[in-house]
Amino acid sequence: MSVGLKRTKSHHDYTMLGETLAQVQEHKYLGVTIAEDLTWNSNYRCTVSKANKIFGLLQRNIYQCSKETKAKAYKALVRPHLEYAAVVTDPYQSKYIQMLDRVQRRAARFVVGDFRRKSSVTKMIQELEWESLVERRKTARLCQFYFVHKGESPNTFTKLQQRDTNHSSRHFTADAYKVIETRTVRYQNSFLPRTIRDWNRLPLASTTQPTLEKFKASLLLSN
Repeated sequence: MSVGLKRTKSHHDYTMLGETLAQVQEHKYLGVTIAEDLTWNSNYRCTVSKANKIFGLLQRNIYQCSKETKAKAYKALVRPHLEYAAVVTDPYQSKYIQMLDRVQRRAARFVVGDFRRKSSVTKMIQELEWESLVERRKTARLCQFYFVHKGESPNTFTKLQQRDTNHSSRHFTADAYKVIETRTVRYQNSFLPRTIRDWNRLPLASTTQPTLEKFKASLLLSN
């Protein structure tokens, strides 16, 4: 697999134990499908397919259980698949955001037991007190960046530069980082550029929290 954004990629043959390796356009590694054009489209489809299979299993086996039991089953067995590696693969295109959301919306109907077409699924999710998947992914990204901010991440992040604290403004707190300049929408919405922008919008009361638990709690209060 030749990874890159160029329309014309250079291909090379690689051999292992005398056998030439087949050229592929995507490959699954540690449960994440990596494509040669650096998009996550195939990964989203695989994620939704796996989540739907498990959700179908729940529908067949626990449909007579209580609302609480069905909700716990969804959170324990289905939602983790929707959020696997979401720190890196968090979608920014509406079609993929909606693709993931459909699973949670179907689950809300199942848990509440209301399959009427005119019923509001949004109200069901509110009554169940479920966070939106979009907000949960954003929180996951910010929590990961919290480790970067605290110096508890791999050394590859040490080159990130914090802004001059003397130039903080209503847009950037004293704990803000220099925004990474990007030339493509894809890179702009990758983990670091996107999360730095989100981090810089946080109030100082959140970025200065001493522990991850308190930081996460402050995010939930601000949502």
